[in-house]
Amino acid sequence: MEQRCDMAEPRDVACAEAGIGEAQRHLVADPSSLGPVRHATLLARSVAALCRHFQRLAVPG
Repeated sequence: MEQRCDMAEPRDVACAEAGIGEAQRHLVADPSSLGPVRHATLLARSVAALCRHFQRLAVPG
């Protein structure tokens, strides 16, 4: 993904980096603080968002 970011618009890169940070926070969070279902839901949403960012960066604009 980093190689694709070199050619991407700054706004797209910033959004992707924010998504990566969010996903990392969800990965290290304690599942018991939110409950396992909510924790899994947040992780799934983060993964879906990262996939969308990757697709946006993968398609030349």
